[in-house]
Parts: sequence; C-alpha cells; structure tokens
Amino acid sequence: MAAAAVAAAALAGCGGGSEPSARVDNAALERSLLTLLQRQTATVVDRVACPNDIEPRAGRVFECNAAFNGEADAIVVTLTNASAARPRYRARLKNLLLGKLESAIVAQFRRAGTRLLAVDCPGPQPQRRGGAFRCAVQDARGRRGRVSVTQTDDRGTVRFRLL
Repeated sequence: MAAAAVAAAALAGCGGGSEPSARVDNAALERSLLTLLQRQTATVVDRVACPNDIEPRAGRVFECNAAFNGEADAIVVTLTNASAARPRYRARLKNLLLGKLESAIVAQFRRAGTRLLAVDCPGPQPQRRGGAFRCAVQDARGRRGRVSVTQTDDRGTVRFRLL
C-alpha cells in the first residue's frame, strides 16, 4: 500500500506536461508603476492595470493601462531583466496627458493676465520628439485663438505659444 502511494505521488509529480512558466508579479509591478508614474507626471494616478500573463524576458515590451486624474492612457513598459520576482523595467506614457497640458496652458495665460474659459487640444497625441499640433482657446471676452504646441522630447515636455 505504501509503495502504491509513493508511485502515485511520483506520477503526480511528473504530470505528463510541463509546469507553467514563471510570470511577472502583476500586483507588485502595478504598485511600482503607480509610484513611478506619480513621480514622473506630477499627477494623481488613479489606477494602473497590466496584463496578467507577462513572461519575464529581457526586452519584452507590453502595455499597461493607467488613469491620471481620470484621464486614461497607455503605458509602454520594457522589461530590462528576466526576473519574475523583481522585474526591472523602463516605462513611458504612450500619449501626452492632454488634461495636464490644457491646465498648463490656462496657468500660463493666467500668469500673463489673460483668463481663458476654454482650451481644447485634439487627441490622443503620441509622445514623440518634434510632434506638433494646435489647441483651440477662448478667453473670457469670447475671443478665440489657437495655441501651437511642440514636443521637445519623448517624455512629454512641450513648448507652446499663441498664434
């Protein structure tokens, strides 16, 4: 009887198939990204959600979703090592945070003595150096205009001016 139990245990260990491969600790990655993104963007990050089936392979690129002050965007993540328990990675926003940009335009005009009622930037705008687009603005007197926005790097830094 004991021999049968040992044989059954040995066969169960073999299983006839392969063990599931290791996966990145999803919850730990999401917590780490949340902290990093809050620091990088100086905004409130409401949530981060990454795929559950990430194989820990250096060079692996995947997207996570995040919400910044209610504004959704994708995060492009590149694993730089192959550790499932402690993955290292690089992360960047896929698109500009237009809500943050529109707030920055309003603040700049306020400092110059002009109160804006509305700013509307078309989106999504991929984060990429040299990317350029125009936003519509309207001041408190009802005057309408355009602001030219140019991205100066791949990390979301922009410069803008009234046209």
